[in-house]
Amino acid sequence: MNDSRGLPIYRIAGFEDGYFPFFAKNLRLKTIIVGSFFKGLSLDYVSYAWVTVDGLDSTEKILAITRSFSKHSPVDAIMLSSLSYAGFNVVDPFKLREELDVPVIIVTKKRPEINGVERALKRHFEDWEVRLRPFIKLSEATEPVLVKKGDAKYYVQTIGYPIDRAVKTCISTTTLGGLPEPLRIAKLIASAASKLYYKLMFPKYLGTLE
Repeated sequence: MNDSRGLPIYRIAGFEDGYFPFFAKNLRLKTIIVGSFFKGLSLDYVSYAWVTVDGLDSTEKILAITRSFSKHSPVDAIMLSSLSYAGFNVVDPFKLREELDVPVIIVTKKRPEINGVERALKRHFEDWEVRLRPFIKLSEATEPVLVKKGDAKYYVQTIGYPIDRAVKTCISTTTLGGLPEPLRIAKLIASAASKLYYKLMFPKYLGTLE
């Protein structure tokens, strides 16, 4: 089935996190994670949840948001911008795949580099092995593929979906900016909402919000 422009229709839930100031890490404050649900290039629904900075709750929050979308329309794929949300609140894409029975597409601006992730986790977290595990499993399951469209350039990995189809999905939904629309729109909303939240809740730190 195609839309009026001949593009394949993909019902994609894209997830991005918002801003948080550095002091939020020490205090384990929260930031927002936004899910945008697209049918092709049309935004149908937006939902959000609060996640703990450097916590371990991002997977459960993405599961909950996706299930809320599924009440309105089937979700064909989940799109992530990383495995790290809200600092190092690591998403487990394999759990998403298992519990929701949909493919997971990971789109990153830089080529994933697991050694750097491991060093950072060891430096800051006692439970670094737990947080590192999804990165290792992903690196063993799928090689990142470089995608270019106009000025857009990013790397794609996928779970439960042929990589060529994942690449086509990303290319067909990349229209403005450097990312597929489900991620680009989710990021715009998450960034604006989280900055407003911290301006209202912590006015003395207004100067840190650009």
